[in-house]
Amino acid sequence: MPRADFLRSVAGRLRNDVGPYFETIRAEYCRTRTGIGFWALARMIFPVVEAVASVIYRTGRTRRGPRERPPVRLLRELGFEYPNLVWEMYRHTLMHNDEMASASYQGRVVTWGIRVGEGHHCSNGRLWIDAEQLYTDLLAFLDREATAPGSSRVWVKESFRFNTAFSRVTRDEMLRLGARP
Repeated sequence: MPRADFLRSVAGRLRNDVGPYFETIRAEYCRTRTGIGFWALARMIFPVVEAVASVIYRTGRTRRGPRERPPVRLLRELGFEYPNLVWEMYRHTLMHNDEMASASYQGRVVTWGIRVGEGHHCSNGRLWIDAEQLYTDLLAFLDREATAPGSSRVWVKESFRFNTAFSRVTRDEMLRLGARP
């Protein structure tokens, strides 16, 4: 798939699926003076960061050691001061858990929060992620990259193969559903 087409398609889905959500959050806040939906925003935007990064950046090793993981690289390009911490805290708390867990290392603790319209901010062991800034910065990145000179192709996974012993149940369900060979 052409890289520009991929990036434009992602940006379109992001605008269509996530953009209207900010309007709902603002309307609810005006009505109740209570913030809502911040975790949902992170759960909608961070997977897009991971998907885009895994397609446009290669992983592997360099002569100096392992390369920066694709989502961390993209977060760095989006202006995060601590992109690795942001990525790890998101992955371990909102992908594999349902609580905003803290990160600890040798007795040091970092916590994080999500907000809208106040900018990213880091101080006193707390990372604040502004979901709206992440959204607008990601859209700007996608638009900029889609119109950058030079054209290349990217490989986008469009299907998944189930061919291990572990996936027999999935195969059986696909056959019962009437999936074509």
